[in-house]
Amino acid sequence: MASAGLTVGVPRFLAVGGPDLLVLDDKNILWRWRPTDATGKGVLRRLPVRSPPRGAPNPRIGTFVANFDAALYNL
Repeated sequence: MASAGLTVGVPRFLAVGGPDLLVLDDKNILWRWRPTDATGKGVLRRLPVRSPPRGAPNPRIGTFVANFDAALYNL
């Protein structure tokens, strides 16, 4: 998969945030997949992370939607 010229790495962590599937890949890039219809089609988009995690990787990831309309998550 690719988005804006970037290639998605190997998924390390998956989480659900509202209607979206969030994917943190092995390059520590966060992606959002949002369904567009009931057939399973969707759109992949890179999400900017304001403060990337520091230190050793955490074996879990969790989210909650802070603003649904703006697709703003707390990670």
